[in-house]
Amino acid sequence: MTVHVIGAGVAGLAAALALAEAGRPVLLHESAPNAGGRCRALPDGTDNGTHALLGANTAALGLLRRIGALEGWVEPEPAGLPVLDLRDGRAFRVALSPLGWGNPTLRPPGFSGGALLALAGLALPRRDRAVGPAMAAHPEFLRGFVDPLVVAALNTPVGEASANRLGAVLRRLGGRGATRLLVARSGLGPDLVAPALAAIERAGGTIRFGAGCAGWWCRVGVPPGSTSARMR
Repeated sequence: MTVHVIGAGVAGLAAALALAEAGRPVLLHESAPNAGGRCRALPDGTDNGTHALLGANTAALGLLRRIGALEGWVEPEPAGLPVLDLRDGRAFRVALSPLGWGNPTLRPPGFSGGALLALAGLALPRRDRAVGPAMAAHPEFLRGFVDPLVVAALNTPVGEASANRLGAVLRRLGGRGATRLLVARSGLGPDLVAPALAAIERAGGTIRFGAGCAGWWCRVGVPPGSTSARMR
């Protein structure tokens, strides 16, 4: 029985690879002429989608390792993340891990012992509330570190973002190497999409481009007895 995976975004690529590696006949359909979905290279060579990975994202790094692409992801700023504060034009570096804040030059704006304790408190399971009010006693730390972190991790303003959800992020960032910031050396196409497609084909899977699908039904035709799964 052939398993049909609809959509060659990252989820579809990962699903098709897992199926092919498990020995299942798999056909990956993509209506666009290129794979990758929101994580692909645009015609001008720039990337559309996630430009960076944190070491805490073990699932994504595990996929890169399986397709033989992990070496293409590098840590461009191991000494700290360069930051430009548009409010006053100040440029500085910030360590993503609190372990690096022992160095005063790598501390985020508004850092203090109280701010660090308040942030650590968000990692503890308790009654949920919004991040903004929970960190309101430390406005500069909230603006200069917590707000960018929340927008990047939860895609939600701090006034609305769940403190419990941020707490889950903070707990994951506590692991060894979890705050390492990695980027694709040559871009998402060469360092993610192309290796994933090659790995699927090596495992016996088939990719079909220009195969438009609507809902659960593919215009290319799904043979009777096949299994279909829609991935985005």
